[in-house]
Amino acid sequence: MSLVISDTLTLVQVDAVSPNQPRLGWRNFAGPDDFSASSETEFSPATNLGNPSTAFGWEAEDATEQTIDIDSDRPIDYLGIARHNLRGAAEIRIEFGIGSSFSVAFDWQLAPSGQAAMFVFNEAEPDVVRIRIRNNSTAPRIAVIYVGILTLLQRRIYVGHTPVTMGRTVETVGGYSESGQYLGEVQRREGRQTQVSMENLTPDWYRSTLDPFIAQRPRRPAFFSWRPGSYPTEVGYVWLTGNPQPSNQRANGMMQIDMSFEAIT
Repeated sequence: MSLVISDTLTLVQVDAVSPNQPRLGWRNFAGPDDFSASSETEFSPATNLGNPSTAFGWEAEDATEQTIDIDSDRPIDYLGIARHNLRGAAEIRIEFGIGSSFSVAFDWQLAPSGQAAMFVFNEAEPDVVRIRIRNNSTAPRIAVIYVGILTLLQRRIYVGHTPVTMGRTVETVGGYSESGQYLGEVQRREGRQTQVSMENLTPDWYRSTLDPFIAQRPRRPAFFSWRPGSYPTEVGYVWLTGNPQPSNQRANGMMQIDMSFEAIT
């Protein structure tokens, strides 16, 4: 049975997995050809949802109830959405289709107001994942959707971590005149950033589970939730920066690594 934690995250407590275990959604099984929608505009078709770039996306023709179907023939346990305009009274419902029958995986709830979001389920292998959207004040728009299998980071994150939603980076122009008067500023760009430091990673786990994420080429973004049970809305659509490299920490082979991310939320 699923426990709904918030508008942006449903967690399933399985075995000894802590609801605060950090989750990284980088395995995405849906490509452009797997998406279709009840309506779309000429320049923003549903196929754009399979592109990890947020510069593109899907947009419906109007503000009536919309559906997005994702062909799926592999096991999945999460769905992520990034860069959308769902706000206010907008609601989302997620269904799994097997054959001609659909069951509810995540019932109608208020959409995460403009934020990146992750929905986490019991592992399933549906033929189709269907997203329903209703009550948005304007034609719904979403840039990116992932469906796949989550990576649970081996250690929880405690002190010294900046949640991605609070790691604001702002570039501005102006501010002061030559005589020292404050004139105001023009914001050029705003983003997010965060760092994740992990220690005491077992050597087999690092090599089999985390290193494939570090090694992927080209690098692709991921959905990241640092403490989903306590802070379920603090989700980012993140991408690695720099060159993170693990190091042996102990004589028994335990490893440590620091990862830096830039993000949108």
